[in-house]
Amino acid sequence: MRIITSLLIALLISLNLEAQVMHSGSMSQMGQNGFSPSISIDSLFTKDHLYGLGPYGKMQGELTVLNGVPLIAFADEKGMLTVSTDEQAKAPFFVYAYVKKWKTFEIEMKAESDAEIQEAVESLAVAQGYDTTNPFPFRIIGEFDGLTIHVVAPRSPDVPGYKEGVTSYKYNYESIEGEIFGFYSQSGQGIYTHKDSFVHLHFSTANQSKMGHIDAISIKPKKVKILLPAQPSDK
Repeated sequence: MRIITSLLIALLISLNLEAQVMHSGSMSQMGQNGFSPSISIDSLFTKDHLYGLGPYGKMQGELTVLNGVPLIAFADEKGMLTVSTDEQAKAPFFVYAYVKKWKTFEIEMKAESDAEIQEAVESLAVAQGYDTTNPFPFRIIGEFDGLTIHVVAPRSPDVPGYKEGVTSYKYNYESIEGEIFGFYSQSGQGIYTHKDSFVHLHFSTANQSKMGHIDAISIKPKKVKILLPAQPSDK
């Protein structure tokens, strides 16, 4: 009986850990530590299907991990956006989850801000029976009418890529297809979302040639796909 009980407890724990949101470091404290990395991404590859985001290195760019692929976006010497991969990437803060399976919902969507993205994701999650008091990752796939992303830049002269007075580089796009990857959390403000938001959003194109943190977004009314982590009850 004890063996059966232990197995049931282990199963319940594994189900609860599916898509559980975890983090290392925090947005509000990383400056106090000189933006020193709090985690190395290769330490998280003990399980498959890793998804996560945060700044890269000592604020040298942006880091997005999609299904175990770590994408690094930064500005080159001329300020042009460059995207590569780095399995040894480090981050001053990083929020992540392991998501083996996603559930796709096709909806009509209109959004002109990250607040409206937050509202749409929250409304869908509530309608589908998700507990929105628990943080969760999500993805939005489609064509976006307008998009502004940025990649952060080093704050200190002793970090490669530093330029006096430059803390980030911005890039604007129109009618661009790709994926918004983000986290929703009512308890992560100042940790891995901004203090006035429940979401943290990154964008990447399917060919991974463009990636960065979303500053502004425009989605005219159209069909998009929103992906939420599959729940244990989903078959």
